[in-house]
Amino acid sequence: MIHSKQKFSFGTKTDTLIRLKPLLLHSHVPELLCFSVTDWEDDPDILVQKIRSYFSDGLVIVRSSAYHEDSDLATMAGIHDSISDVHVDNIDLLHKSIKKVVSSYERIHNSRSQLDQVLIQRMINNISTSGVVFTQDMNTGAPYYVINYDDQTGRTDTVTCGGQHSNKTLLIHRENGQNLHSERFKSLHKAVQEIEKITNCSALDIEFAVGWDNEVYVFQVRKITTQANWNRGLSIKVNDATLRVESFVSERFR
Repeated sequence: MIHSKQKFSFGTKTDTLIRLKPLLLHSHVPELLCFSVTDWEDDPDILVQKIRSYFSDGLVIVRSSAYHEDSDLATMAGIHDSISDVHVDNIDLLHKSIKKVVSSYERIHNSRSQLDQVLIQRMINNISTSGVVFTQDMNTGAPYYVINYDDQTGRTDTVTCGGQHSNKTLLIHRENGQNLHSERFKSLHKAVQEIEKITNCSALDIEFAVGWDNEVYVFQVRKITTQANWNRGLSIKVNDATLRVESFVSERFR
């Protein structure tokens, strides 16, 4: 666990995952390799060989990790390309996938930063559930874990891409997670709480997947950028209202 005097520092998608990876006990960051766009442009063949050597064989996903993609003030989720199911032995496809991700960095600023990175991660299979969890209601700051998820396709990108199976939502009141019955969501809830504690932040946007064995995989962690619009007294009002409703219902059932 991170030392109490140390402050967790968010960075690019890759930087944040690298800093989190050794601290997680209740979730996993899939095996990863990253490099700068500058290094790619200097010698792409060397990097392709490095990728093939590092992952040995199998499928990877080529992901964006642009310097301007996430910040405390704004997020550009989904604006850049990610290419999944790329076999490391398919050198031509690996080249094309990385070039496509790098090219997508110019969509916003018509230029690239020397700090832009490309993230290569091993594909995770045997997925029961995947999606995005917000640790507060994104629009209002109400005290709920809001989980948008897909438990139909076995893919990890349907929610972030807005696919047809991405329309399921589970809300968990932040004070009542102990009442969950689903093993997969209990595992996810435990993993999310650990990440909140490590980062010392309760306003997070976390991209995740849960395996059939209820192992939790973390693909991205960033701060929610809509906090400035939240009503700071809303959580107190919601918590008070839920306690009163619980008391009322319990009394009637008695």
